[in-house]
Amino acid sequence: MELKSKLILGSINYFLILIITSTGIGLGMHQDTLINPTEISLEELLETEIVPINVMGSHIHFAGEWMVGYKKMNMVKEGFLNENNSINNDTIFRSYTVAPTKMSVEMDMLEIMYGWNDRLTLMAMLSYEKKSMNHLREDESTYTTRSSGIGDVQLMGHYLFHQQYPYWLAFMLSMSLPTGSIDQKDNIMGEMKKLPYSMQLGLGSVSLIPGMNYIYQAEKFVFGFHSMGTFPISENANEYKLGNQYHLTGWVNRFLYDWLSFTAIMDGRIFSPIIGSDLDLNVNMVPTADTANSGGRIIALKLGMNTFQNNGKFKGNRLELEFGFPLYQSVNGFQLGIKNTWSIGWQRTF
Repeated sequence: MELKSKLILGSINYFLILIITSTGIGLGMHQDTLINPTEISLEELLETEIVPINVMGSHIHFAGEWMVGYKKMNMVKEGFLNENNSINNDTIFRSYTVAPTKMSVEMDMLEIMYGWNDRLTLMAMLSYEKKSMNHLREDESTYTTRSSGIGDVQLMGHYLFHQQYPYWLAFMLSMSLPTGSIDQKDNIMGEMKKLPYSMQLGLGSVSLIPGMNYIYQAEKFVFGFHSMGTFPISENANEYKLGNQYHLTGWVNRFLYDWLSFTAIMDGRIFSPIIGSDLDLNVNMVPTADTANSGGRIIALKLGMNTFQNNGKFKGNRLELEFGFPLYQSVNGFQLGIKNTWSIGWQRTF
């Protein structure tokens, strides 16, 4: 509770900074260093990379323009939930012989974009993932499982449907290709066993990912809304299909200087339960192998800092840091709750 209180207080301070700087007070700012979004064109706004790096399908590039990028992302899950209530390991042991205690996910992602024309941008993403999960047995002994490898490849198109000051609207359509393994195994109690669903590296089937992005230019801020869904189209080779995912994000970006901005993001996600099951998994051993413990809802707050260069020696470079934590989460069955997320991303446009 103490950590969560500190995070909430930190968030309040962050929003106070946004409010104070919106009036031009403090931080020793000079008027000629500020960006007023209403005084520059959409093209200039896009060149300043106003959209948070982790908002997919929102980056539009001009004809013939390339962009390469790298992102490092991390997520930690810890503490069991049933719906939105915290539960202890004794509750887990009433139904299972093993209780996961912590999960860490690291992802390294490479991305490339190309402006086919001034409205259509094409994109490809490839990730490398590392996952680990700590477990506790009833006799208080522990063990850790790990998996790593290439994740699913994503191919995407972003289309600028409408642009007229003060807003623009873009649509995206992505396809996720099943290049990530769904047969990861690890040594569990001296035997190589298949790992549960959350420790696998891919979906195992082709998925369609449509989305929409809306951006509005205000006098002091730039606002945006992003919606996206992930829809696996069939069962995979292990006779299950991950549930549909629905994603809605609202964000606000406040420029402090012509090279620096801060972003606040409210991120909501709904995860449908897994359909079918992998018969190689023992549903009585651990909650993560039981599809009854899948699906849920989460609302998270994410705070970011974005630096960019539009001229000079480092023109076209962009760096963004982001930290997030849940404000609300509710799960089906027994699942580890998300503790925090963070990411760092670099992009280069040329």
